[in-house]
Amino acid sequence: MTGADSVNLIAASGKTHGGNPAFVQSLPVCESVDGAPVWEGVIHIFDLAGNPDAARAYSGSSSTPP
Repeated sequence: MTGADSVNLIAASGKTHGGNPAFVQSLPVCESVDGAPVWEGVIHIFDLAGNPDAARAYSGSSSTPP
């Protein structure tokens, strides 16, 4: 993830969920059904300091549709 992408995702996460989001990591994900891929992308994980309802937020981005 580029620096600009990170800044945009952190800002969007803070606006959506409140608190002070901090980027934790990005994980590639390949979801499949019966052995056939149905979704591939990256999940971005953020800690939400100061949010009374949630400790983490997740953002998904699709790299390529299967």
